[in-house]
Amino acid sequence: MSVDRMIKLFEKLRYRHDMFTVFADFLEMSAISISNAVDFQHMKEREARYMDIVKKYDKKEMKIFPQILGELINSLDKHPSDVLGDIFMKLELSSSWHGQFFTPMSLANMFAELTISGYEKQIKKNGYFTLNEPACGEEQP
Repeated sequence: MSVDRMIKLFEKLRYRHDMFTVFADFLEMSAISISNAVDFQHMKEREARYMDIVKKYDKKEMKIFPQILGELINSLDKHPSDVLGDIFMKLELSSSWHGQFFTPMSLANMFAELTISGYEKQIKKNGYFTLNEPACGEEQP
């Protein structure tokens, strides 16, 4: 399973780095790489940020990040799902103190099926359907 391989790759970086930071750096470097490939307007600024992140890691460690991204792409290609949320939880990066809780994909799928039942009729009638997802976003006081 690709998720297990990704976790093993992340774990190779744990000995010298905080895993939360490694995960965040992976996400940011991946986003910058993808963005720079298609949007050249702010490329210089993004590339400078990328290089700031790179400075934290040695050459051997930096070779791990593209491997993780490749595994992520392969995993999403085979089975689109919340791969990053799954990895985040398996690496035990969530924090109840910060209100970070992730709904398991099976539960999210069940809620979606219950919430949007009958959407086909609405689309046929209106050309669209609306949805209110009250559990998405930040906590309101």
